Amino acid sequence: MLLRSKKKYFKVEDQPFKLVLLPEKTPQEKDKGNEVVINFDEASKAWRKNKVSIGEGRFIYRLI
Repeated sequence: MLLRSKKKYFKVEDQPFKLVLLPEKTPQEKDKGNEVVINFDEASKAWRKNKVSIGEGRFIYRLI
């Protein structure tokens, strides 16, 4: 079929390429995934360990 823009429109079965769909994960597979647990309080403290706040949410590195 020809569109107003003069481009061709293909039906799904007549497309010049193959559409690849990934299989949906079952609930059991979703539970087996790599679970990552992040302690944000500890991460924030570790990130701020070598920084000095200069105000307005800005930081500079401490000189060692």
